[in-house]
Amino acid sequence: MGYSILTNSLNGLTLRGGLFDAQMLSYLKIMPVKWRDILLPVGEDITVYDPDNTFYSALKEKFDDWSSEDVAKELQSGSDLAKAVNSVVKIKRKSMKHAKKQSARVMREVNKMWKQGHYGEKNKDLRKALDIIHRAFRESFITIRFALKTDAYRCIPQGLEIMMQNGEKKEISSLYVFDQAADKYRIRDDVRLSATDLRYLQLAISPYIFEKIHARLLTR
Repeated sequence: MGYSILTNSLNGLTLRGGLFDAQMLSYLKIMPVKWRDILLPVGEDITVYDPDNTFYSALKEKFDDWSSEDVAKELQSGSDLAKAVNSVVKIKRKSMKHAKKQSARVMREVNKMWKQGHYGEKNKDLRKALDIIHRAFRESFITIRFALKTDAYRCIPQGLEIMMQNGEKKEISSLYVFDQAADKYRIRDDVRLSATDLRYLQLAISPYIFEKIHARLLTR
């Protein structure tokens, strides 16, 4: 079934908008329920990559507009949108590995609909935005980085803190040490971070490191 079910009732710009909703709702279904009200941090204060590309901001707005309550209601509504999302995203386990696989399923579905021309004219800015929103979601909510290249580490603002599960506040830049052999900054061996701490660490740094990390993909 997949997202193609939306073509039964939508066309043109309304179909493109429906596909935007399907992609964002799929990501939100993958996330833990308690995280679904968190806004996508990448691009909150800056335009990602290209200030003239408005498609990313449109996709981010779609993501941010869904509340946790609205996500739950929609997924159980029996609508074409719910059927599209539920046929693509299958939540069986809560592991990060499973979440990565599910997000990859979403992108495969987006690519399929793109190749079939359901987004309308194949606009390069739109294609770029669909890819970047996918990477931004994974960088913010799924990926955990235990090491950062120097250029990414230096993007972390001095004074940026996280509240750890034990109630202690830590300045994020102080959690890393430079590993000369690897030529990277790694989380220090004497720092004990729970799985929750690691998730919130990644969420905190993703807006600052995203462009450095993912701009490298453009040069490959």
